[in-house]
Amino acid sequence: MTAAARPADAPAGAPPWFLRVNPLRRSRIGDPELRSRLAELYGTERAMASAADECSDELYALIGECTDRDRRRRLVDLRRSIHNGRTPRYVPEPAPPAVGRWLALHDRHRRLSEDVAECYESAADRERTTLA
Repeated sequence: MTAAARPADAPAGAPPWFLRVNPLRRSRIGDPELRSRLAELYGTERAMASAADECSDELYALIGECTDRDRRRRLVDLRRSIHNGRTPRYVPEPAPPAVGRWLALHDRHRRLSEDVAECYESAADRERTTLA
């Protein structure tokens, strides 16, 4: 797939994902290695979403108790970053437990995304071999 064929809103450098139709009967052409990596990535995304909800609860409690305006602003920024799935610029010490879990999941998600992107070309080659 060429760069021109990518959707306009696709991030730069993202692998091209597209719908494929299997012409073979009773044979899976999908690469099992890629499939398992994508399943792990999806599981991590679900866990991140759950952890983000817990973070919001914990951070809302901290924000409500906070009297220092700068710290309060940084806590609000942290909650927004987590809610939007972005790497936070500030993490309080000590970090609330849910924030620590979310940060670990966020790092794992980043590593898995890179792993899937690296695996994609070889998986596509294995699928082409199966079709041939």
